[in-house]
Amino acid sequence: VTVANSVFVNNRCVGQCFGGAVLARRAITLTNVVFKDNSSAYYGGGLATSGGYAPATMRNVRFYGNSATYGGGAALNSSNALNSLTNGIFAGNSAAGIGGGLLAQSTRLVITNAAFVGNNTGVATASSATIAMNNVSIANNTGGALRVNSPTGSITARHSNFWSNGATPYVGTSDPTGSNGNISEAPQFVDIAPADVSTWDLHLSATSPLVNTGDPALLDPDGSRSDIGAYGGTCAVGFCAFPP
Repeated sequence: VTVANSVFVNNRCVGQCFGGAVLARRAITLTNVVFKDNSSAYYGGGLATSGGYAPATMRNVRFYGNSATYGGGAALNSSNALNSLTNGIFAGNSAAGIGGGLLAQSTRLVITNAAFVGNNTGVATASSATIAMNNVSIANNTGGALRVNSPTGSITARHSNFWSNGATPYVGTSDPTGSNGNISEAPQFVDIAPADVSTWDLHLSATSPLVNTGDPALLDPDGSRSDIGAYGGTCAVGFCAFPP
C-alpha cells in the first residue's frame, strides 16, 4: 500500500480499534502525508500498524494533535517488522497511556531526522520493540522524552537532542545525553508559539546549537554536516516542501 501527498483530518475510531485515520495490516509506504486531529479510543490516534508483517516506511510525515489511549500520533504494532521514519514531525499529540508522540510494540523502528515536540509524552516502546534514532530532536514533551516499558525492549539514540521533557524524562532507560553525540540544548525553533501546532515552524534558527551538530556521516543539502531535527540530513531541497 502506498499513500502520498495526502492529509487525514478529524477522523475518529471508537471502541477497541487501531488507527484513528489509517490502519495498515500489510506493508505501507507513506510519503508527504499529514495526520491532524485524528483520534482512536485504543491504538494509534493517526496511524496504526498491526499484524504478522506490516512494516511502515514513512518519509516526510507530520502528526499534529492526534490522540489515543496508546500511541497518540502513531502506534506500530507489527511483529518483527522493520519500520523506518525519515524527516518526521510529531507535535501536540497525546496518549492517555504511553507513547504520546509514538509507540512501537513488538516491532523494530529506525528514526532518522525527526522532531517530537510538545506532545504529552515523546517516544515509547512496549514488549520487545526496539527503536534506534539518529539526528532526532525531542523537546518540550511535558510527560517525558523516552519510555521503555519492558525489559526486552530498548531505545538507542545517536547525535540527538533532548530538552525540557518534564520532571521524569526517562523511564526504563537511561539519560542518553553526553554519549554517542547526544546533547541537551534549547533547540531554538523558529516559532512554536501558536495554539495550532500544525502552524509551528520547527526549522532551526540560525543560532541554534542543533545546526551542523548531527551525524557527521550525514550531510544536509548544502553539503554541510547534518542538522539535528526534522529538516536535516536527507531532507533534500523540494522534498520537504509538502507539507510545510
